[in-house]
Amino acid sequence: MNLDPQQPTTTDIPASSPDETAGLSDDMTSLPGLSTWPKVYLFVVVVFIAYVVFLTVLSRAFA
Repeated sequence: MNLDPQQPTTTDIPASSPDETAGLSDDMTSLPGLSTWPKVYLFVVVVFIAYVVFLTVLSRAFA
């Protein structure tokens, strides 16, 4: 419990206002080549498909 009136409490600290975060979009990822979430999802799906194809080719080549 803080009884000193000179020390700030957590309620005295202003929270970030919506104006401060207005420039940031929820769609932005901050990744250099994948700037939006749909691009990230597409990349993940493409890499997964390429990995499955690679494993299928290897399993047929060495079976």
